[in-house]
Amino acid sequence: IKNELPSSKNVVIIGGGLLGLEAAWEVQKRNINVTVVELADRMLPRQLDTEGSKLFESLVNKTPVNVLLGEAVEFINADKNGVKSIQLKSGKLIDVDTIIYSVGVRSNIFLAQPLGIQCNKGIVVDQYMQTNIEDIYACGDVAELDGIYYGNWPAAIEMGKVAGANATGDK
Repeated sequence: IKNELPSSKNVVIIGGGLLGLEAAWEVQKRNINVTVVELADRMLPRQLDTEGSKLFESLVNKTPVNVLLGEAVEFINADKNGVKSIQLKSGKLIDVDTIIYSVGVRSNIFLAQPLGIQCNKGIVVDQYMQTNIEDIYACGDVAELDGIYYGNWPAAIEMGKVAGANATGDK
């Protein structure tokens, strides 16, 4: 990405999660036009409640980053020289010369579900990282705490510390 950006004028980031927005911020700091295309109808729905999303959106709207919510890429127009534009499902056409994909992660709950472990977006855990089944813990990208799926490295590290301490009886 670092090598591609100096020649870029219009960057589209597909996915407006934490990493997508962080990428958008870094791109706009280089005086490059940046548009974030986010499928969800609000910002950071995995991390923020509706009120928090609205507050965050109002802050982002004060920056040069253009965020399109409730949109999806339908078609990428490119030729042998590279990408030229994207067409959104709404029909909107956006000129672009660089695309960054940041479409996120999904918890792999495949093994947990047949065991009767409670799952929503991720494996549901309490403040001790314990599941609904005693002595089974989950942490990191697979865990959902208080209805929130964090999906980021700092949260995963802290969850791992908590799960490890509690699993070994060191509460």
